[in-house]
Amino acid sequence: MEKVKAIVERALADDKLTRQESNEIMDAMLEDGEVSDEERELFMSIKQRIWLGEILIEE
Repeated sequence: MEKVKAIVERALADDKLTRQESNEIMDAMLEDGEVSDEERELFMSIKQRIWLGEILIEE
């Protein structure tokens, strides 16, 4: 989970999320073959911040 958190922090430092960063986050979450409840909550919080306009999606 620490690896996932580090990737998320780095990716969202500028309040923008690229497709590549999103893929890196998903790859890290799926690396062990399971998505933990904590990883799931983190992912949902990212989605919520996108919906609220706090994070912008970039290509």
